[in-house]
Amino acid sequence: MKKHLVTFLFFAILLLAALLRFWRIDVVPPGIDWDEAAVGYNAYSLLKTGKDEYGNPWPLTFTSFGDGKLPVIVYATVPSIAAFGLTPLGIRFPSILVGIGTVAVTYFLTLTIFKKKSIALTAMFLLAVSPWHLQFSRAAFEPTWATFFVPLSLFFWWKGKEHPRWYLAAAGGFALSLYTYHSVKIFLPLMLLVLLFLHRSFLLKNRRTVVLAGLVFFLLASPAIVTTFTSPQGRLAQTSVINHPSEIEKINARRRDDIRDGFPFPALWNNKLTRNTEVLAEHYASHFSPQFLFFGEQVNFRLGLRDYGKFHLFEAVLLLIGVYTLIRWRNAVSAFLFAWIGIGVLPGALGTEFPHSLRTLVSLPSWQMVGAVGAMELFGWVRKVRPPFTRLFVVFAAVIVLSSLFVYLHEYHVYFRAYGSFDWQDGHKDMAKFVYQNKDRYEKIVVTTRLFQPHIFYALYNQIDPAWYQRQMTMAENDAKKGIVQRLGNVFFQEVSESRLEGLPNTLVIASSDEIQSSVKRIATFPTNEGNVLFYAIETSR
Repeated sequence: MKKHLVTFLFFAILLLAALLRFWRIDVVPPGIDWDEAAVGYNAYSLLKTGKDEYGNPWPLTFTSFGDGKLPVIVYATVPSIAAFGLTPLGIRFPSILVGIGTVAVTYFLTLTIFKKKSIALTAMFLLAVSPWHLQFSRAAFEPTWATFFVPLSLFFWWKGKEHPRWYLAAAGGFALSLYTYHSVKIFLPLMLLVLLFLHRSFLLKNRRTVVLAGLVFFLLASPAIVTTFTSPQGRLAQTSVINHPSEIEKINARRRDDIRDGFPFPALWNNKLTRNTEVLAEHYASHFSPQFLFFGEQVNFRLGLRDYGKFHLFEAVLLLIGVYTLIRWRNAVSAFLFAWIGIGVLPGALGTEFPHSLRTLVSLPSWQMVGAVGAMELFGWVRKVRPPFTRLFVVFAAVIVLSSLFVYLHEYHVYFRAYGSFDWQDGHKDMAKFVYQNKDRYEKIVVTTRLFQPHIFYALYNQIDPAWYQRQMTMAENDAKKGIVQRLGNVFFQEVSESRLEGLPNTLVIASSDEIQSSVKRIATFPTNEGNVLFYAIETSR
């Protein structure tokens, strides 16, 4: 392939990636979700005060809602907030740039491994138009950053086989990736073991550089390792399937059934080890199901589209051929890609919500690299046929790809904006502004905590002064709700019920649609894009 053509195609694909990620970013996704809101407001707080929303100066872990957000995305968003303000663009701009950067890194990583520009350009294109990657690189999500630093570090690692000094860059990149997203803390140790095994002979020949790279890694990674065991991980614990209370109850229920039926040794067959193994296997396998990969999201529309999978349907053919080809090769590259996918999916198996495309995003762009191998193998088969058929196949393939992209964009920009509005917390903006506009008219305002984390939307959409926020904030003392803000000034964030409203004169109450009886008078409603009422505003008697 000629150099000028490769350069043209590289920048054309990069431009396509940028257009797909920036286009209508203020409209779709249909709202700023609670994690994005936390990233944006904490970046704003750092910009204004040098402290996070809880008053901690320049932290390595952000308490957020008790989930221990990692720092890279928050610190990277500070300059963007300074430039664009607390807007969708301001919050999402750095993550979009990193998403585009991942597309470029995919080219260089694939080229370094396969030494074929056609495979590298194909993998790059597949990631540029990937529904899976687009879903998250158009928003401010931590895994988007992990999906940049992991492939970048792997690129440095493979370059190390050309010159060992690249291992130092790989060590720095791997260490930095630990500050991006918690899934990396599961993925990286296992992936490093695979890499050390695959390249053991070369590494032994370059012990001095490898040892130095190891020291660099541990020096840079030490704070991340320490904070992993010392920082609050409340939300992570709540979402982990390991020894989850619901699973413990299933174990006990099975033991009771065995005892009732006279089955011997019920604890031998029904215990934490057997149940956790069973659940993990089920959750892990779900990430390879056709429904998850190709036919649409069934769990949460933050994670994907209802009627479109994580891959375009035509990629199923490319992936199957790619897997077949890599199995035939039986070399280090095959083992590397299969290990990347297999280990990358593992964090998704550990959660109660499954399959989970956010926790497994770190497996990209290995899937696209496999698909690119399949595409080149398929094209090689076609080229063996007569030239007229080859040209016809290229035209047919182009039509299929463009049609798939059109269908995806229509689904995303038209239908998803409506049916995804609830999961993307649409409706919170109008509610938060209404509360702020009326805060001086009432002695007390009560906002329901039934839906997500309303305090962060109140702070974000009204650009609450972070210094005032830090002084006025009252946090929950209950460990189960650690990191949850319960009060800002005269605005209280708590559960709402009619019995709790009795004896509260001159109070504005924001309740969800299922908390208050229909007979109670509403003074305002706050619908989503889909038209469903999310909140009601109620005024108690003066």
